[in-house]
Amino acid sequence: MDDAENYGQIDNGHLETMFVAMDDTIGGVTGSEGFGLTRAQHYAYAVLGASDGLTRQQKVDGNESFFGSIGDGLKAAWEYIKKLFNSIYSFFFGTKEESASRVIADTDKSIANAQKAMQARTVTLDADLTQSIKKMAADPATSPPDKKEAEVLVEELQATPPPKPAEVKHIAEKFAKINHKQQQKLRTGLKLVKEKGMALIVHIAKLHDDVETHAGANESYTFYKHLITEIYNNDISAIRSAIAHIDDAMFVTDMSHGARALEVLQHQMKTVDSINSYIKANKHNLEHRIAQCEKALTWSDKHADRKAGARAELAVAKDMMIAINSTVGYVHTTCLTIQGLCDTVCRIFGLKAV
Repeated sequence: MDDAENYGQIDNGHLETMFVAMDDTIGGVTGSEGFGLTRAQHYAYAVLGASDGLTRQQKVDGNESFFGSIGDGLKAAWEYIKKLFNSIYSFFFGTKEESASRVIADTDKSIANAQKAMQARTVTLDADLTQSIKKMAADPATSPPDKKEAEVLVEELQATPPPKPAEVKHIAEKFAKINHKQQQKLRTGLKLVKEKGMALIVHIAKLHDDVETHAGANESYTFYKHLITEIYNNDISAIRSAIAHIDDAMFVTDMSHGARALEVLQHQMKTVDSINSYIKANKHNLEHRIAQCEKALTWSDKHADRKAGARAELAVAKDMMIAINSTVGYVHTTCLTIQGLCDTVCRIFGLKAV
């Protein structure tokens, strides 16, 4: 599949409604009073019109005429769905800057740079540290006690003879205790990483439950169960283990705490990288499921007795796309948040990542 232009967050509710519109079309479902379009079909028609998914004649004919023909309505909606899938798909398999591999590599680099900055031997008399403390002392929002402490720390840094590296480290740690702004940024970012991880755990658990419910009665879901097991089999325990340590990094007041916080972030990235690897390993299976769905939709347009099979394939494609889209959101948001947190950990001590 071709790369999408860029990855953009896609709302799961939007995806689901587009799939429901397609299912309503295949199943001949009508509006609430037994005629007209369903709410999902009205939504899909508006979306397709806004995204240039309709021809001029289709716009002239109107929405009921459009969805009155399974071929026209279904084909246009499916082409739109494939564009969304390409956007999701390219995040994991694309080569652009927004791809998972690139974002993960950049995040790993951010952690490594922050770890170097946090090493005791790099904490020397530094303009960044002095500037950070002076900035706090001059900030009108700084409380009088913290302002006084900051001024004392500046005097210690500018003393003659200059403080030794071990003394500078101690000054940086004292600064961390009054650097409430960066401490709050750290807690906010860590909570977001934790929330994303917990949300994905809930989603994966639901995936397993849904697959178990349908696998016995639906051949398509039997294949889908294999795919879900391949990608997500061990991830619940891995994610839960990673986020269990996040609370340990919420308060950073000395260099050892800072190093611990970066270790916790590194632990999150091991889980992210694992998920990315499993999805990459199942590239063929993902493509196969989309191809099977397209084939079933084509047959349903020509043979009425194939509609049930097409709806089953459509349900599988919907669940698969929502699952992968949720995973994209987890990977993308977690990586970008961790990149920012690496900078925050350093700034707590008035340092700058190398």
